[in-house]
Amino acid sequence: MKRFTHNTVVKLLCAAAATASLAACDRPEADRTAGQKLEGAVAQMERKADEVKADARAAGQEVRQGAGTAVDAIADKTKDAAITTSINAELAKDSQLSALRVDVDTVNGNVTLRGTAPD
Repeated sequence: MKRFTHNTVVKLLCAAAATASLAACDRPEADRTAGQKLEGAVAQMERKADEVKADARAAGQEVRQGAGTAVDAIADKTKDAAITTSINAELAKDSQLSALRVDVDTVNGNVTLRGTAPD
């Protein structure tokens, strides 16, 4: 008498299940057993779950990218504010220049000065 290993038994059961599934594919819906209908529904739910997981992963990636962009924008604004503050502090040190008469704007590291200065 031949002994089957656990692996062989599992392979035989999988082959039997695959054969039954393929045989059920040719049957109209009404001829399928309740078990076959249940298996089909489970397979469909598993496919749908996989799609939902993939969509969730994609959405998570988009959120991470958006958050990174927002952090970069905040960092740029903070650098611009530091530059403006530094220039205004230097203007305030000069008695002939008034920080109130010279407008300092910084955008993306580019500084624009507007106002009047003595000769």
